Amino acid sequence: MTAPTKKLEATAYHEAGHAVAASFLRRGFRRVTIIPGEGFLGQLVTTPPPRSLHPDYETDARTELWLRREITIYLAGPVAEKLHTGRGNWKIGGSKDLHGAVGLASYIIHDDEIGIYLDWLTLYTTNMLKRPDRWPIVQALAAELLERRVIGAKRARALMREAWHQAARAWAATPTPPPES
Repeated sequence: MTAPTKKLEATAYHEAGHAVAASFLRRGFRRVTIIPGEGFLGQLVTTPPPRSLHPDYETDARTELWLRREITIYLAGPVAEKLHTGRGNWKIGGSKDLHGAVGLASYIIHDDEIGIYLDWLTLYTTNMLKRPDRWPIVQALAAELLERRVIGAKRARALMREAWHQAARAWAATPTPPPES
C-alpha cells in the first residue's frame, strides 16, 4: 500500500472516532468506511433508531439519554481527528457532524444553551477517547481503515476488543499509571 495522504489519514481517524464512541456507548452500526461518497469523505453507517423514539414531541429521560449518546458519537469524529492531527476540522468533515449535533441538541436544550452544552459534550468526548485504554483502539481502527477502506461491524468490534486488551495489558504492566496530559 502506498503511504496514505494526510487527508485520508485524518478521515480514517475521524471515522474511527465515531466507531469507537459508538461501540463504547453501545450504539449499533453496520460498517465504517473511508470511501468517499456524495458529500462525505467517509462514514459510520449506524443501525436505525428505535421506532419508539420521537424526540420531536416526546423528550423523556430515555429519549434525552439517546440523544446525548448520538450527539457524542457525532462529536467523536472531529474530536479524534483533532487528537490525531492537532487541528480541529469543523469546516469540512466536521461541519455535517456539528450540524447533526446541533440539530439533535435542539430537541433537549434551549437554543441559547446549545453552544455550552456542545462544549461540555466535546470535552466529555475528548476525555473518553484520549484515555490510555481507548486511544490505542482509535489508532488500531484507523490503521485498519487505511488498509481495508471498509470494515464491517463484526470485524470492527473484534479489532477494537483486541486493541483494548493490548492497551489494558500494556497499562497494567506499567509501574505507575501514565500522567494525565
